[in-house]
Amino acid sequence: MKHRGILNSQLLQLLSSAGHGDLIAITDRGFPLPHVSHTQVIDLGIAEGLPAFNEIAALITAEVVVEKIYVTSETRQANPAMLEFVRALMPSDLPYHEIPHARLKQAVLTGGDQELGRIIGFVRTGEFTGYTNILLQCGVAF
Repeated sequence: MKHRGILNSQLLQLLSSAGHGDLIAITDRGFPLPHVSHTQVIDLGIAEGLPAFNEIAALITAEVVVEKIYVTSETRQANPAMLEFVRALMPSDLPYHEIPHARLKQAVLTGGDQELGRIIGFVRTGEFTGYTNILLQCGVAF
């Protein structure tokens, strides 16, 4: 029996299947669910604020190699605390890129886009703070 880190079997399956360049979205409660066959949807929200985005993002980034992170350009103004959290969570040399919220939403709902790549996973938290959405691009451990 696993006793540390992520215990949710669906989330563990998603993370262990991620390959180089695959994208995983972690979102707030308000984000609509995608309906594409190659994107695994994991809705973790159980109540307002549970689980919090920060808790889930910290657990996921401890399990996978992240080579790039995408945040929305609106986040800097609308939710600077989330942006600070993400910057503190990741190594200082990790590139993060801002994209418009509408583009991130469209990419997630359609399973990706040509420039960003394929979104294999969608993890919705119980977070009730707007613009608390990121895309993690998976890297390699070697």
